[in-house]
Amino acid sequence: VAVDAEGSIILGGSKGRRLLPGLGAGIVPPLGQADFADVSIRVSEADMVRGCRLLAQREAILAGPSSGAGIWALQQLLPELPDGSVCVVILHDRGERYMDTVYDDEWVREHLGVVL
Repeated sequence: VAVDAEGSIILGGSKGRRLLPGLGAGIVPPLGQADFADVSIRVSEADMVRGCRLLAQREAILAGPSSGAGIWALQQLLPELPDGSVCVVILHDRGERYMDTVYDDEWVREHLGVVL
């Protein structure tokens, strides 16, 4: 499963504004094409934050928005997975750099228009 940010063109779609660094791009790298994955999921920045918060609440893991995107994508796929499935999500960014953004309720409300 390939996960990308809304506003990124790596997996197709239109280029758009992205506030959170680390996921997405304005160009398509050679290995960034959608046909390299069986499934592609685009995640909004608000949902990246939701994924980060979910991971922090359930597992006490402070992760960054790229990891939050992976967690949110998995949540979207869960209803389709057979019982007993084993899933792996690579958490490749830590959250301490995002205390003033992803983990700040006021910033999230002001910049993403989301109340958590």
